[in-house]
Amino acid sequence: SLNYSTILQLYLFCRKLGKDSEVPYIQAFMALSQNPKIRQSGRMR
Repeated sequence: SLNYSTILQLYLFCRKLGKDSEVPYIQAFMALSQNPKIRQSGRMR
């Protein structure tokens, strides 16, 4: 599983490359992937 440190590293990497607009997508994916109801439904593995 991904943790805060991993997300922070990805965020800093995106900033370094000038890809600040990608960060909200990363955050949304993480929020969805950590939601137990979504994982249990089989929609996200």
